[in-house]
Amino acid sequence: MTDATKSRIYLATIAVLLLVIGAMAYQFILAGSTEKADDGRLAILLEPGERALMLTEMRAFVAGLQRMSDALSRDDMKGVAKVAREMGSARAHDVDVPLAMMGKLPLGFKTLAFGVHGGFDTIAIDAETIGMPKHTLGQLSDVLQKCVACHSSYQVKTATTAQRRIGEGVADPLRQEGSIARRGRVQDRQGQAEIPPTLTRTAFQYA
Repeated sequence: MTDATKSRIYLATIAVLLLVIGAMAYQFILAGSTEKADDGRLAILLEPGERALMLTEMRAFVAGLQRMSDALSRDDMKGVAKVAREMGSARAHDVDVPLAMMGKLPLGFKTLAFGVHGGFDTIAIDAETIGMPKHTLGQLSDVLQKCVACHSSYQVKTATTAQRRIGEGVADPLRQEGSIARRGRVQDRQGQAEIPPTLTRTAFQYA
């Protein structure tokens, strides 16, 4: 095997791996695991445990809104700040969301979710420093607009077995036996040329 042939093999392997990484990045960061729902919204496909976690967080969110409304009705701005801080970025860090689940959430959903947490951070700060219930109500309205936008755009479904298989195929497109990256080694008849094991598909499997 000539040096030129060896170089082409290496370049072809690197090109394939870059395509796989690009597809994985698109799936994980932008697209998520979704399908078009019957009502026109985008359905996010999750495992039963992941869906239960998300719904638990939504119920906690509603409970937090009730506590904040109660504090506002009594002009208890310290109470407002306490509840808002619990629902802000600190809660996003406290909840142990699996990495695989984060990859299933589309970018638009994640943007709205982080925006909601950030909005509560601002409410907490202003409730302590400004202390005006009317100002806080306006901020709360802005946060709830994001909630309305999210529920208008997305629904959460449990993925079926067939949908899981499709997702695995997108995340791991190099499972065909003939793939250079799957074999990890390409040798000529004399066994002189090989692709380093670091370029095998196992290093890039999508969890």
